[in-house]
Amino acid sequence: MAEKTPTAGARLFAAFLAGQNPTKNKITIDTARRALGVSDPTILAWRDGDAKPSPILRDAIERWTSGAVKAAEWVDDDERRAIERAASVTPVAGEPPVGGVA
Repeated sequence: MAEKTPTAGARLFAAFLAGQNPTKNKITIDTARRALGVSDPTILAWRDGDAKPSPILRDAIERWTSGAVKAAEWVDDDERRAIERAASVTPVAGEPPVGGVA
């Protein structure tokens, strides 16, 4: 099985934790865990590119990092293809798109 390539989000998150942040200090896994409300193994998996945060947590990470790690940076090729497929779905005739206006 091929090794997964970490997303830009994982690389940026790792750099942020390692000290590429406004404080210029390393941020502990415990600090990140408490700030984001997840477990230590979750922070480690995100940092190492073994897992990706949910879209809601991606937004939380973007806020917590003051935009240093943008939510969109976590999207990989599989997600990008799924988003493109979803965007091409034709709505049922006569029904406005979800969130759209008639």
